[in-house]
Amino acid sequence: MVVDFLAPATLGNTVGVVVFVALLNYSQTRDHRIRNRDCRVLALGWSVVL
Repeated sequence: MVVDFLAPATLGNTVGVVVFVALLNYSQTRDHRIRNRDCRVLALGWSVVL
């Protein structure tokens, strides 16, 4: 009886939290995305702002 409740509750809570965090992170970074970027070129490095 306990397993019949805990398994679906745990699975549902896990999926729900993953979806919630993904949507929250997407909404926070949506306006800061780089436009007109060539996804084939990865230019990673350190930039110093003085």
